[in-house]
Amino acid sequence: MRHNRSKTIIPLLILGTFILASAGTGKEEAEKEIANLTYKPGQFEISAIVDTSLAKKISVKVTRDGKPVAGEKIYFSFTAKPSKSEGAAIESEVVSSGPDGVASTGVTVGDKPGMYHIAAFAPGIRGSPVVFSISAHKTTWLFFIVMYLLGGQAIFLYGMFHMSENMQKFGGHGLENLIEKCTSNRFKALFVGTLVTAIIQSSSATTVMVVGLINGGLMQFSQSIGIILGANIGTTITAQIVAFKLTDYALMFVFIGFLVKFVSSGKKKKLIGDIILGFGLLFFGMKIMADSTKPLRTYQPFIDLLLNLENPVIGVLVGGIFTGIIRSSSAATGVYIALSFQGLMPLEAAIPLIFGANIGTSTNALIASIGGCREAKRAALVHVIFNMAKVCCFLPFISGYRNLVYKISPHPAIWNGTMDQIAQYGPRMIANAHTMSKVIAVAVAVPFTPLLAKLCKLILPVTEKEKRFRPKYLNEELLKMPDAALSVTKKEVLRMGGYTLMMIDRIMEVMKGKKAEWLDEIVLDDEKIDILYKEIRPYLSKITQRELDVEASIREAEIVIVAEELENIGDVISKSLISSMSKFVEYDLFFTKHDWEHIIDFHGRIKDTLNSAREAFRDDDLEKAQRIAASKEEMAIYYKALHIAHLQKFHSGVEQTIQMSTLYLNILADFRQLHSLAVNIANAVIDFKTALGK
Repeated sequence: MRHNRSKTIIPLLILGTFILASAGTGKEEAEKEIANLTYKPGQFEISAIVDTSLAKKISVKVTRDGKPVAGEKIYFSFTAKPSKSEGAAIESEVVSSGPDGVASTGVTVGDKPGMYHIAAFAPGIRGSPVVFSISAHKTTWLFFIVMYLLGGQAIFLYGMFHMSENMQKFGGHGLENLIEKCTSNRFKALFVGTLVTAIIQSSSATTVMVVGLINGGLMQFSQSIGIILGANIGTTITAQIVAFKLTDYALMFVFIGFLVKFVSSGKKKKLIGDIILGFGLLFFGMKIMADSTKPLRTYQPFIDLLLNLENPVIGVLVGGIFTGIIRSSSAATGVYIALSFQGLMPLEAAIPLIFGANIGTSTNALIASIGGCREAKRAALVHVIFNMAKVCCFLPFISGYRNLVYKISPHPAIWNGTMDQIAQYGPRMIANAHTMSKVIAVAVAVPFTPLLAKLCKLILPVTEKEKRFRPKYLNEELLKMPDAALSVTKKEVLRMGGYTLMMIDRIMEVMKGKKAEWLDEIVLDDEKIDILYKEIRPYLSKITQRELDVEASIREAEIVIVAEELENIGDVISKSLISSMSKFVEYDLFFTKHDWEHIIDFHGRIKDTLNSAREAFRDDDLEKAQRIAASKEEMAIYYKALHIAHLQKFHSGVEQTIQMSTLYLNILADFRQLHSLAVNIANAVIDFKTALGK
């Protein structure tokens, strides 16, 4: 295209040289210069749509010693047009330069797509002729650019989410355990939040884990703010990765990831393949976006739009709306970097858009928390307050911040902001601007995390509904990560075990203190167990609807069995034992000394067995589970011995034994059933470990 243009320009240059020679070589005329005012730095052509007028007039400027020269006649004419093109026109073919030395004219391109060349002649002036190249496109070209841009963005988003999801699976619940154990102070929490989010590439997933830990009482809300602030820094790692121009190698990563995934047999290796595949798709989407926007480099309406975005308020609004639509600040920043690869997105326009993206993603978190627990709303509110405050503080100093980003980012000694310079250095500048604003804001906010926690609780105080009993750990968002979902479900089942132990303790409290109101506490504990069980079963069902590996499937079966046995223990206590306890309290009954000692001893054995079974389930302790299972035969002998001893006393005619016999034997039978159910929990652990070959 440029070669053809040069062929057209050569005769024009010869003609211009002839005119210049005939006009003389006086000092005054030799100092006059003509320059192109239409092109932006680095621009080499103008884009337009066929059969339309240019959005902006083409202009040249005549100067002498840097000062404008008025009254110089400039001759505009077409020097080349596409074959059989009709309708091309120049508004004024002869224009005199004004007081500012500028001469302008409107242009209408013809009905054929292709290159239109216009020359601006200024006889006797250095730099004449000035040649304008106009690339005319069909009316549908913008539609196809948008389609390619959206398609590239879809691939970019899919690659990012695919990589993030598989990183979460690869980390398993180990990432959640890391969060839980490393939040003893706000600085550790900040580091862990940054690290975990950088690994899984999702601040939303990090926040979900944090909310689950808060709900479970394993973390204070003030501690969680450090994690959330760290997640804000961690999420900028995506932009830093994208700023490396790896787009040319995107399909190589796709191929390697595909190969690893389908050749490997182990779960971890397949996940690594998925991660590499997602990484490649991310950069392939970036390449499509960058390539599709290349024609926009010379499309004046788009350039004018970008210039308007340098207005901070407009840029923040556009960035917020755009991010709100695509629901990802990382993806929005990726689009800005893709435009920067073509020299279309200068840092001045990108910074307000990035600030807007921060607001857009935080409000999305707030919307997503609607219908969730109160703590989820508070976690989302932290995002909103933090990002809103950050933008409000940065906006008045946006020019100073831009200069700071320039200083820390690589760029040539002479920076004139041409498209070529922006294409080479702009992506890293934008990534640095995204990261630096987060780092500075977090550094300022960390000392005030307790105040931020109080503010969130003041805005969203604890409600009566929040005080109602409900699962602490189950979270719908975690269903995307089956390993993590099974982990939190196991914690919820352990809560069930805790309530069954409380019920067993209350049995003895009732019998010793003979207080009927304590029976109500047992009933309430059983209701809590029932509530948890009714929530756990459908949650597990949702987990199984996703693709599970062998270990996860066996784990799910183990959790189901343990939950069922704990629910059965609650029913035995609340529906059978409680009846015996009610009679014991209501009629103020007493057992013989030996029978009472046997009940206390049997009760202690049940409590120890259930507690050990719960610990074996919690820790996947095979040896402990095997010891519990072995105690079943011993307990059968023990129960039989107590039964025989009681019958001997019964037949000996001891009056109190005869009166309490039915109640005593009923209690022993219930105790034996409770022990059997506890052993079943241990057997579930044994089956789980055996199935895994461990």
